[in-house]
Amino acid sequence: DKRGDRQEHEEGGWGWVVVLASFLCVFVLDGIGYSFGVFLEPLLVDIGEGRGVLSMAGSMQVGVYGFSSPLVAKIVNKYGERRPCMVGAVISAAGLLVASFATGIWTLLLGYSVITGLGFGLMYLPSVVIVSKHFLVRRSLATGIVLCAAGVGTFVVAPLAQFMLEQWGWRGSMQGL
Repeated sequence: DKRGDRQEHEEGGWGWVVVLASFLCVFVLDGIGYSFGVFLEPLLVDIGEGRGVLSMAGSMQVGVYGFSSPLVAKIVNKYGERRPCMVGAVISAAGLLVASFATGIWTLLLGYSVITGLGFGLMYLPSVVIVSKHFLVRRSLATGIVLCAAGVGTFVVAPLAQFMLEQWGWRGSMQGL
């Protein structure tokens, strides 16, 4: 894939591997993003802020990855889908790591909301866009499968995060995610 070139691939085949990879990206990012509520009670104890202020961290993360879309679209047009998605995975992991060491609301907001949100933004848009390059006839089916990953991720990751929370505490759980 050359920078900025739109290259159509043969219908299906490798495209289904791309659908699986995109599904896994959206599964992970939305699963983690929408499981923030699992962390509220332990964060209330450790961070010492109110429920509303702490809830803002989860909401801001979704906002950051949504508002990063115009920037991410320019990056995808310049570099293709793969690079931004891989860089986003590294950035979001770093953000979760930073958040796991938070002792106050500002560090939590920086790590979980801003850094992880930006990483998720770099993962989400390319994961959805790349599918259309591999399908014409079954494009809506393939895209629909990828977008279903948001619900599946939330359904699976929340109990997993709860289990990790019980085993390792909220810091270890964020590091494990």
